[in-house]
Amino acid sequence: MNDADRHLWVVTASFMSDILLVEDKDSLRRVMRLTLEHAGYGVTEAADARSALNEISTARHSLVLTDLRMPNGSGLDVLRAARAADADVPVIVMTAFGSIDEAVQAMKDGAHDFLQKTCRFESLLLLVERALEQARLRTENVLLREEWSKRYGFPKILGESEVIKRAVADTQRVAQTEATVLLLGESGTGKELFARAVHHLSNRRDKPFVAINCAAIPETLIEK
Repeated sequence: MNDADRHLWVVTASFMSDILLVEDKDSLRRVMRLTLEHAGYGVTEAADARSALNEISTARHSLVLTDLRMPNGSGLDVLRAARAADADVPVIVMTAFGSIDEAVQAMKDGAHDFLQKTCRFESLLLLVERALEQARLRTENVLLREEWSKRYGFPKILGESEVIKRAVADTQRVAQTEATVLLLGESGTGKELFARAVHHLSNRRDKPFVAINCAAIPETLIEK
């Protein structure tokens, strides 16, 4: 997901179905949908893997809750498709069989958790709540890092003094040019931090940043 999509997702999440529920047994799917809706979640249903894959390809969801074994594919297919469409979406895989091998594979493929259908609905709601909260916190963390990056560059340069503020402003200004930048200061004053910030804010941000400790290299070798 690129930056624009992530911002769009945050803005429009409240207008989309929150949870994609994939379960082939009609009675169980209905009870689970009512349970989730009663807890305040929006729910989109899919009765098999094929329907779930079609839904994933056309809409975004804040969480996917999928059965493992069902017609026209498996929960692992749904899990992989959901993660491919949005690497940040939490996916909870359910099964009535409790296969350890399948649970391990689901976790390797990026499942948030693995749930047996024999659990109480209170446990299901708690797991859903935790998964959504973790996803929300991850999104907020990404947005905060992006905002900091736009304002100050990466890594974080902390300080409230006028000297630091002027240095940060100079860093932002010079990073937009093609000029060679010379950073002066005693050891431990943060020269490499500012160098990384200049690189991150420049048009060369996608190129490698190489830090060299000149004091550790013989003078004759540096000349070469």
